[in-house]
Amino acid sequence: MTPKESCEIEIARFYKKYYTFTSSSDTDDLNNLLNSLCSSIEKYEIATGINISKDNKRFLSLKTLRNFSLHHSELLNSPKGIKPSDIANIRTEVGILCLLPVNVIERIIQNTRQEQTKRYIRETFIFYDNYVDIYPAIFNFAVDIYFLVQEASLTITGEHYQEMVNSINYEIKNHHSHYITGKIITLTGISVSDYINEHVISMEQKIEEEKKFKPNSIRLAKLSSSPSKQFKTLSDIDRKFIYDDLISTKAIELSSNRSQNHFKSNRPLTPIERLVVHFYLSRK
Repeated sequence: MTPKESCEIEIARFYKKYYTFTSSSDTDDLNNLLNSLCSSIEKYEIATGINISKDNKRFLSLKTLRNFSLHHSELLNSPKGIKPSDIANIRTEVGILCLLPVNVIERIIQNTRQEQTKRYIRETFIFYDNYVDIYPAIFNFAVDIYFLVQEASLTITGEHYQEMVNSINYEIKNHHSHYITGKIITLTGISVSDYINEHVISMEQKIEEEKKFKPNSIRLAKLSSSPSKQFKTLSDIDRKFIYDDLISTKAIELSSNRSQNHFKSNRPLTPIERLVVHFYLSRK
C-alpha cells in the first residue's frame, strides 16, 4: 500500500469516527476520534510532503489533548446537547457541546511546554466558568481536513466522507460559513455558564427530543418572550458580535449606499439577527 492510499483510508476512518462522535454519549469516542485525527495528519504529511501540523492552531490544540489522554490521564469529557425546544431562546451555530472540566484543561496548559500551543488552546477552545467546550475546534478541523483533501486531490470513499461533501456543498449553495465560532449567546438574560449548568442535556435526551420535531419545526418553536424583549437582554458586546459575525460569514452584505441603510441577506435571518442589523444600520 502506498503512503497516499494509507492516508486516504485513514481520512475515511476519521470521518466515520467523527460522525459517530457527534451522535454518541460514549466518552471513548472522543479518544478514538483524536487518535484518528492525529494519524490522518501524520499520514497526510508523509503522502504529500506538506507540513501543516506546525501552523494549524486547531490541530496543535487537539493533538495536545490526545497526548495528555495517552500519557497522563483520562480527559473526562461530557458530550452534551442543546434542547431542540431551546433553539428559539439562544443563538448558537450547532446543538452539540463536548465539555471538559476547566481544571483539566488548565492542567494540560500548565503541563504544555510550548507557549504557542498554550495560546492556541485558549484561542480555539471555548472557556466557561466550570467547563471548556472543545467541539467547535473539532467541527472546524473536520472542515480543515476536507479542504486538505481537495488541495492534495485525494480520493476518499465512504458514506461518512460523502456526508461531509454534501454539507459543504449545501453551505456553498445557501451562503453559510463552513466554520463556526462556537459562541453561545442566550436571549433570556441568563448567563451562558448558568445555561450550560442548568439546561443542556445528555446526547441520548437530545436524540430523543429531535425525534419529536419535524424538519424545520425547530425554527417555529414558540418563543418564551418576544424578539424585542430578547433583544433588550443582549449586552452591547453580544449585539456587536452578532453583527460582526453576520458580516464576516457573509450572511449579510451591506449596501454601498450606507445612508439608505440597505443590506442584502444571503440566508434567512432570525428575528434577533434582523433586529441587530437594523439597530447598527440606524446608527450610521
